[in-house]
Amino acid sequence: MDYTFWFVNWFSFIFSLLLLFLLIFNINQLGSIADFAIRINAILVVISFIICFYTMVSKEKTSITCEDGWISYSEGSGTCSHHGGIDHRNYKYWFDK
Repeated sequence: MDYTFWFVNWFSFIFSLLLLFLLIFNINQLGSIADFAIRINAILVVISFIICFYTMVSKEKTSITCEDGWISYSEGSGTCSHHGGIDHRNYKYWFDK
């Protein structure tokens, strides 16, 4: 599993959604800045969703890590067959370039 992708993108998206719900449920306590705060946070939700989607579709597979730690650049059938099988795939994202 690629934790960089999940942490950087989906964490920010879920955080902005939770913040939006907190703002909506506490609307009476915010007073005059309530409308502005909800609009700004709704924009953050949309932007973070766009970043998540772009990151998901623009990733490039760079290599495969086998169960024993061997790194293979092969993508064919039998990759890591003598190394215990595939542990995980390694990707390169737009923010790594």
